[in-house]
Amino acid sequence: MIHLGRRAWWVAAVAFMAGCGNSNTTTTPQGPAEDAAPPPITTAVVDAGVVVAAAPIDAGAAALPTTDPGDADDSMCGGADVDLVAVLANRRCRTRSDAPASPDGWAQMLKLKLSAAPEKIAPSGHVEITLEVTNTGKVAVPMYFAGDLTLAALVADAKGGRVTPPTGNAPKNPEPRCLNEQSCRNPTSHVVIAPGGKAHAKITWDAVKAAWPKTGPTACCAIHVEPVSAGPLAVGTYKVKLPLPYESAQGAPADPEITVRVAK
Repeated sequence: MIHLGRRAWWVAAVAFMAGCGNSNTTTTPQGPAEDAAPPPITTAVVDAGVVVAAAPIDAGAAALPTTDPGDADDSMCGGADVDLVAVLANRRCRTRSDAPASPDGWAQMLKLKLSAAPEKIAPSGHVEITLEVTNTGKVAVPMYFAGDLTLAALVADAKGGRVTPPTGNAPKNPEPRCLNEQSCRNPTSHVVIAPGGKAHAKITWDAVKAAWPKTGPTACCAIHVEPVSAGPLAVGTYKVKLPLPYESAQGAPADPEITVRVAK
């Protein structure tokens, strides 16, 4: 049963004024209480010193602001025209215990569209990928996210072989002080899309082979590790997605897929 605090947030969401809360379609948000100020985000930003040792690439990760996202305005958490990259970087959009529940059939209310410009590029070429989420329903729709909040392309070749992110596990910080991963908690975020409103995200992807860097990030609890270039991609057709880090994949909308040609 949803308590009074959640009901108040839901009313606010329907009135186009998206508050800062979190939930999912079937369960009450779990995790530590948010009474205390959340720790600084170390999960969405990779230490640049780790990447510059090898050739850094644009592997399709959305750039995050370098300023403290806690200074962002609350209105970034929702509305009729929402920047998903900014929301995911905003600590004020984290999980709260009084989050509104998503309405029944919320996934069917959302229309996801993915596009690439250009759709044909040379090996090592640069493509811009745009995701647009439209709320076609008559009520506001909260969406909830957890884990790696850095949006990045998921690319496979024509045979289904993964191109990026690379296969295998990303490197971790090997220092003894970082071995206790139980002390780390997954960051969470949410967005509330008003009826008829849209949320959008724009990232870039380079047509190169991707590999994990040889050394891990300097932060103990870093979740996102940026791949490095392993040379240009071969000529061919590639399938591209931009997955959203849903808190629960159960009942979530399917990720749309587009095709990008790499040709000389």
